[in-house]
Amino acid sequence: LTTQILGQIWSQRWEKAQTGANAVKASIVVSGRTLDGPLYLRATAPAKEAREAARRIIEIMVGTVATPIAAEELAQAKAALARTYESRSVVEWLQEVETFGLPRNWPLTALPRMAAITEAEVIAAARTLLERNNPAVVLVGRVEEPPKSTP
Repeated sequence: LTTQILGQIWSQRWEKAQTGANAVKASIVVSGRTLDGPLYLRATAPAKEAREAARRIIEIMVGTVATPIAAEELAQAKAALARTYESRSVVEWLQEVETFGLPRNWPLTALPRMAAITEAEVIAAARTLLERNNPAVVLVGRVEEPPKSTP
């Protein structure tokens, strides 16, 4: 839950940083997993802006450890994640219970546990994620200019 809240905070910070006509659409998705599992990030940007967008996203991620998380920011992230959890089907809940070996009452306890997560726990999760994953960016997608052919 803590890493998923962290993903929400990163998405919120990204959206606030995007202004003007050159805003880059991005979504930061943290799926249920262990802290040392991979962190996936999706962004859509014109090819000429992709590298800069990736750099800015990593700055936001790394900045979480140094920049305090405001109470309002944490509350918004929890609310967004709670809406996602509340709209889950029974099958999705059961898949999560089975995949991660969670207690059978997980669907009843997830939201109260989410509400109890503190800023310090989120920052600790960010620190762990960034230390273990050593952020690397892989850019894929269409490129505006065709690659130059070799002789």
